[in-house]
Amino acid sequence: MLDTRCWILDAGYLMLALMEKLIRGAQELGIFLEENQLALFRTYYDELVEWNQRFNLTAITDYEGVQVRHFLDSLSCLLALPRTDLLAGRQVIDVGTGA
Repeated sequence: MLDTRCWILDAGYLMLALMEKLIRGAQELGIFLEENQLALFRTYYDELVEWNQRFNLTAITDYEGVQVRHFLDSLSCLLALPRTDLLAGRQVIDVGTGA
């Protein structure tokens, strides 16, 4: 089982990002995220917060809230897809109205 702590190299500093809610929530959906995927979620979070200052994309910017209301909500759409599509390496994008 993946450790719920994800070490990410960011601007030359090693940073411990707690991603407990995302990891546990994804596991409850039957999705087991790899470390590189967690790093991508962290990068997306950083970009979301930065661009939100300019364009007011979302009211939810706290790290735990984003994990639940944005990331897990987006991952939940995978439950509607046939598993064979996911295993075949197909890509999916969430183009909802939120960030």
